[in-house]
Amino acid sequence: MCVESGGYVAGSSRAAARIFGVTMVVLLGLVVPIYRLLFEECKLNHAHYSGALSSVQTFRILLFAFSMGWLARVCYRHDLWSMLMLRYEGKYTRPLWDRASAVGYANLVGLFGTEIAAILVPFFVVHSIGCIYFIAHREFWELLDPWTGEPIGRPAASAVISLAILSATYSQAVFLVPCALFRLCCALVLLRLHLYHGALTNGVQSSRPSVSGALDAHAPGSDTELRARLLRGQSDEPAPSPSAPLDRDEDLSALLKEHTALKELLSAISHRFRLVLVGSTLLIALETAYSMYFLMVDTIEGHAKHREGTEFAVAEDTALSVYLILNNIVHIVGVWAVVRAATVVTHRARMIPQAFASLHLSRTLAGAGGSTGYERRQAFQDYLSSHPLGLTLYGFSIDRDFLRSWHMVVISAAVFLTSLSLRPQHSTVTPNEG
Repeated sequence: MCVESGGYVAGSSRAAARIFGVTMVVLLGLVVPIYRLLFEECKLNHAHYSGALSSVQTFRILLFAFSMGWLARVCYRHDLWSMLMLRYEGKYTRPLWDRASAVGYANLVGLFGTEIAAILVPFFVVHSIGCIYFIAHREFWELLDPWTGEPIGRPAASAVISLAILSATYSQAVFLVPCALFRLCCALVLLRLHLYHGALTNGVQSSRPSVSGALDAHAPGSDTELRARLLRGQSDEPAPSPSAPLDRDEDLSALLKEHTALKELLSAISHRFRLVLVGSTLLIALETAYSMYFLMVDTIEGHAKHREGTEFAVAEDTALSVYLILNNIVHIVGVWAVVRAATVVTHRARMIPQAFASLHLSRTLAGAGGSTGYERRQAFQDYLSSHPLGLTLYGFSIDRDFLRSWHMVVISAAVFLTSLSLRPQHSTVTPNEG
């Protein structure tokens, strides 16, 4: 409800923010890229140069539209707590953390913008330098007037290029926001997994207050640590009492409830992000394949141009290659961060049954809880083994096996593109050429 106070309407700021946001989306996300796609021409007499420039603009528009559509849908349906999966279906999913864990959550949320800026700032600097170089060398390219079809003047071209720099940075930022949101959700889930691991092992897990720290921090009870504890035996650990935790019904019920909540939370994250992750990955895969093919063919032709003494064409090839590589690096880094975050979450979640199995073995050897306690722990161990935690995409678990399959597809595609780029050169060789 808008309240008037001294001529100021409280709801006007929100309306102005919406108008500003829609203007930025239309101007920087659609108008400027489409103008460059239709009215930017390369002066060299090579069709694949114009095709490469058009492909960059086309993939950027598609990726921007896809990411912006997902963001608009999520922001319309959920608030900040729900977007970070800290509230799901009207209930808060945050655990009863201690003071250190609460600080870790706050620091992770605060570093959200830092992760995006760490990628966007280098992109903005390098892209700006390249655009300034193109402005100074109008013999490479030209911008046409949409109505007359004639080249526009240098002042107008400078203004368009300035908008193009902002448009490219804005489009990359819109693509990186879902990636950073997914990575942040994974980091927050890792903190909760560490707390759950501490409850299983009767320990306290402290978290590092950074996204990279949460994703890189080694969870307790790793394979090496569990193996060392088993080899040491029980000489350095006190024997648990018959009424120790994990031997009572209420303790196992609380752990079972938390495990079920974690499973629902991971399933909700997978369901919410799967469309944007799969769609963006497919678009980036097509863009990367096209860029690799162009760079391979252009490198082979570049050697021939250099031998012919056409330094002008070689300089244009270098500038265009850097332009393609710069766009692909940002997209590949975003996909790599997403895949790595999902893999780390699944890997740490799969370590929970191992940690409980080690504790179950040590308590069984010590005779803790008797036969009743053993049956309870064994039933809970069977439940953990039959209901593994982890992130999935349309039923496919994102784990180490997924990474191996991913690497196999990438290597196969690279070999295929290499052979495809060398085929025109082989066809030009005659039997008389020695």
